[in-house]
Amino acid sequence: MAKWGVFLYKSIIKRKLICILIILVCLLAFQIYRIFKFQYSETSKLSVIANSQYEYTENLSDINYNLFDANGKQLLNYNTIYDIVIVPNLFKDNFNDPMNEKLLTVMYILNNYNSTLGKYKDGFDLRDDIEKNQSIILKYEVNEETYNEIKKISGLKGMYAYKHIEVDRRYAWKIENVITNANTIKNGKTVNKDGNSLENLIQQKLKQNKFPQVTFQRKVDGEITEEQNIIPENNLNIRLTINKDIEDKIDEVLKDKKYSDYKNIGVLLVESNTGKIISINQKDNTQPNVIIGASTNHGLYPGSIFKVIVEEAGLDKKSINLAKSYTCNGIYEKDSHRFHGTLTPGEALSASCNDIFGQIGMEVGASNFYDNANNQGLFDKVLGLYDEQSGAIEEKEPKLEDKSIYKTAIGQGVRITPLEAVAIPNTVVNEGKYVKPYIIDGYVNNNNDMVQQCKTENKQVIEKATANELKAQMISVVKKGTGTEAAVKNVEVGGKTGSTERGDTSDGWFTGFFKIGEKYYSIVVICPEINKNTESASNTASPVFQQIVETVSPLLK
Repeated sequence: MAKWGVFLYKSIIKRKLICILIILVCLLAFQIYRIFKFQYSETSKLSVIANSQYEYTENLSDINYNLFDANGKQLLNYNTIYDIVIVPNLFKDNFNDPMNEKLLTVMYILNNYNSTLGKYKDGFDLRDDIEKNQSIILKYEVNEETYNEIKKISGLKGMYAYKHIEVDRRYAWKIENVITNANTIKNGKTVNKDGNSLENLIQQKLKQNKFPQVTFQRKVDGEITEEQNIIPENNLNIRLTINKDIEDKIDEVLKDKKYSDYKNIGVLLVESNTGKIISINQKDNTQPNVIIGASTNHGLYPGSIFKVIVEEAGLDKKSINLAKSYTCNGIYEKDSHRFHGTLTPGEALSASCNDIFGQIGMEVGASNFYDNANNQGLFDKVLGLYDEQSGAIEEKEPKLEDKSIYKTAIGQGVRITPLEAVAIPNTVVNEGKYVKPYIIDGYVNNNNDMVQQCKTENKQVIEKATANELKAQMISVVKKGTGTEAAVKNVEVGGKTGSTERGDTSDGWFTGFFKIGEKYYSIVVICPEINKNTESASNTASPVFQQIVETVSPLLK
């Protein structure tokens, strides 16, 4: 029994020693793991933290990508901002020597800048501002002259100066600014634009991009020096289909003194066969963008440009005959040209006879010309911009009894945007094929080399014969109809005028095409809120179209 007891005791001791050994091994392994993690895995992180205590980083731009035109030119305009940065808990040490000449110079420059330009609050005092804000970094925006003076001063603790750029947003409704602005104002607050908007999709696409930056190193004594720029090498950028040279030329046209009385003019130029938007312009870019219908309720009444859609539907459905004659009875006609006589559909389009197109509309049927309009994208957003409107049908079921079918057939029962309206001439010159306009050519690297190409959609929507007939009729409109002011010498031009009343004013439209070499281009011109008593599309939008074609043609050859 004694031997068994000794054996049992030794066995228990042995088990305890084994357990202790296992615990020690585990503790040792854990310590080894911690040392490895600290030594290798956390080194870079701790290094960043350590460096950040001696490093200050600033963005050199408020946007993390470039916006190129079709030829690689920068499309955005920038303002240069000059900032003086002060780190209070470091800068305060400069006050230990109140007679420090450099300190006195900086204080004089900044205090004087405030007093002469009123940049900061009344009674501004640099020392007082620093003493009251020890826990935050202070930034003072100054002019270029002040920046250059401060930049010359070295040897002070806790101060540096840098310059950066911000997109010039004064002309907020210029298309480049619309596309690159991911924010909007709601209920007085700045919020992100809708997740399905083109602007937000761009931001999501480029969210991995890095901002160009500048870094400053802090010495042990508190002086901040060693400025270094960091330019990201792998960012994606955007190339638009816009041609900046043409855009600038059209801007010059819209600034012509002859158009000074117009509140605004909108112009859209598209390469017909590809759908590439070459230029989107408006006379006053401080007003909501008229081309995308911003601030309107589903766009504007298209007026007589909609007659093209009505006649196309009639020809495709074989419900009208080009040889048939209609008699104008003066319904919905102005007194100045109340009766047009007896006209064929082609002659009625050239004269823009409302009465006859009301009769044609009855024969065609609203559902048929609505379908044609829908197939050509007249009731859908084109680019998907946040403030872009989509066209809409107001007269859902127009009737003969109340003449609402007349109203609809002459473009007074629907609303569309100029961006949607470009499909009218575009489909005609594309032999019945609808080519959806687009503005993003693709995403490129910093050298403007294509990384991801963007494409558009196209589909046959009317018969080729129908398109060719309307093309001939639109050419006739310019040669001898309501669009003669749009004619350009030695250039094939076709189009359709449209004038619609809106309260005490009218909107003047011209949708047309022109040919340079073997290529067609489509244009929409809109002159909103013109004098309804003395002005119409014929003497407003048509001559604008003419001048634009004459101006840009040399650049398209």
